[in-house]
Amino acid sequence: MGAHANASTSGQALLRSIPTTGWDAGAVSTKAIISGDGYVEVTSSMQQHAMFGLSSGNTDASYPDIDFAIYMAWNEVQIYERVNCEARSVR
Repeated sequence: MGAHANASTSGQALLRSIPTTGWDAGAVSTKAIISGDGYVEVTSSMQQHAMFGLSSGNTDASYPDIDFAIYMAWNEVQIYERVNCEARSVR
């Protein structure tokens, strides 16, 4: 994994390192998918808000910087493309 902002790693896990509620933590990988298929796995408590995704750059740790994102909150999952919510699913 590459750079971290207010986060740390433990094995394969990415953990928030400061107890805030702001959108100010995350990490950036130094790896790229040049060709072929790729995947990502994520586990999140639905009692929290979490967002992860793919992007071609890294301006800062805020969620608008994620080009394609999945947002999980309470009983809802939302799909974002450049800060626009494109789809919702309620459990």
